[in-house]
Parts: sequence; C-alpha cells; structure tokens
Amino acid sequence: ILHIAQNAIVWQQFNRFSVFTGIDDDPVVYDIPSSDIGWLAGGRVRQMAALPDALAQKPPYILAQVTPPTTVTFPPPDYDLIFSRNEMQLYRRHDLAAHK
Repeated sequence: ILHIAQNAIVWQQFNRFSVFTGIDDDPVVYDIPSSDIGWLAGGRVRQMAALPDALAQKPPYILAQVTPPTTVTFPPPDYDLIFSRNEMQLYRRHDLAAHK
C-alpha cells in the first residue's frame, strides 16, 4: 500500500496499519526530520518528491492521510475511493475490484 502522510513519526498522526495487519506500507511523506534520517536509512519511507515515481508503479492500494501536492494528479484516474473518514482516504486500483 502506498501511504501518503505528513511524516512517519509513530506517536503523531501516522497511521501504523501495517503493525496490526501485517500488510506492508510504503510511506511517502512531506516531513522527515533531520534527526530521523539515520533511523529511516535503508527503510521504505521516501520524501514527497518520490510520489510521482511511486504512483507510476501502480500500487494496488493508496492510503492518503494528507492531501498530496498539486503537482500530481490525485487520485490517479484508474483508482476508486473505497473508504473515507475525516482526512483519511483509501483507494483501490480498478482492476482489483470484484466484478459481478
């Protein structure tokens, strides 16, 4: 799941669904404090500048906790909104939807 957030600080508003579900998330965040750079080295967290490349990989799901930058088309045209609560939205790629 591509995870768009303000930052990856666990005790703030970063939703750690992967801890409870076992589903991997790939966070793309606005803020990475300089004190966290060593902690994040080699990890899955990327800066917001990497969002266009992350979207181009067509992840199966996208969880947005914040509004993505206006420099990207969001949500991508081939995704459906499947959950929305307050500032959190979950999108699923069209081809993963069950067809009746």
